[in-house]
Amino acid sequence: MTAVYPFGEEFAALDPETAEFIGFGHRYSEAIQSAVGPEPRTAFQHDEFAGIAGLIWSLRSIGNFLGQSDDFVYVHNQKAERPIPTGWIAWMAEYFAIEGGKKLKRKIRRA
Repeated sequence: MTAVYPFGEEFAALDPETAEFIGFGHRYSEAIQSAVGPEPRTAFQHDEFAGIAGLIWSLRSIGNFLGQSDDFVYVHNQKAERPIPTGWIAWMAEYFAIEGGKKLKRKIRRA
């Protein structure tokens, strides 16, 4: 998700007076620093990648079959020519852009 949208590390927000949980957010980060220089994190904010509907992510890999059997996360491309509807599959979590791509919303499947 943070490779295709300009969002860096996730943080939890607390009310400073009551110390109660308010919600989650992401710090703005337009590039990932690499050995060759900064790589932009804005692929899903440009028409160049409109042919990609989204990304599927999982902790599973060859040799790592333990854990949840349904841990797939889907990241929607806000510029997709043919987007997949939100909730189309019961993903463990979905992320999609709101407010013109300035924020991401997370939808978590409840068991």
